[in-house]
Parts: sequence; structure tokens; C-alpha cells
Amino acid sequence: MITIMSDMLITRLSKLANREQPLAAGDILFRASDTVRSLFLVTTGAVWLTRPLPNGLQLILQRAGPGTILAEASLFADHYHCDAAAAADALVRAVPIRRLEEALAEEPGLLALGCGTWRWRCRGRERIRRSCH
Repeated sequence: MITIMSDMLITRLSKLANREQPLAAGDILFRASDTVRSLFLVTTGAVWLTRPLPNGLQLILQRAGPGTILAEASLFADHYHCDAAAAADALVRAVPIRRLEEALAEEPGLLALGCGTWRWRCRGRERIRRSCH
């Protein structure tokens, strides 16, 4: 059921996308202080979300591959919370935040679909954390 929900959400978001952006390995998609203008769908390749640590290393927050929604945590923020860079050559589709906000206003079920998908992902991560302790 969760896969179906996720597939439905990605299909709907794909229809809102207005451009494709190819990335070469190492290219920066956005930085933590950038203004949030788009949510992204990874079509091919890999994009990592990272945050710098005080010791100079990078904390990898997400390894996003094909079929992944990228930057949903910044959906209702003014600025991205982390950096996004291509870990390998990649292609992403940009969903402008304004278009997404309009769609959410017109289709309340879209937000419920997204929340259900993201809640499941968070619960899965929590189960993994508990099993490691």
C-alpha cells in the first residue's frame, strides 16, 4: 500500500514539474541557505543531501536515487535546510513550490497522500534506530 501511495504521489508531482535539470557528479543542486523555489524528483542517478559538521566532515542526511522526492523537508520553509549535490550523474525534475502550493489548495488529498508517505518513511527510520540499540 505504501508503494502505491508513494507512486501516486510521485506521478502527481511529476505532472507539476516544469523542467528537467541534468547534474554531473559533484554538481550542486542547492545549498542550505538558498531560497526554496522547488521540490525535486530524482529521475536517474543519485543526489545526496548533506550538512557540514564542525569537524569539516559532511553528514549524509539522505541518499536519493531514482523515484525519490528530494527536499520535501523544506516544503514549507523559506530556505533549504541542507546542501544537495549529485553523487553521480543525475537527472532531476523541478516542481516549483508555487505550483505545488496551488495544487495542495485545489486537492487537499494530495497533502494527505504526501503526509502518509512521509510518515511511513519516518516510522521506518525510527524502527531501524530502535533495532540498533
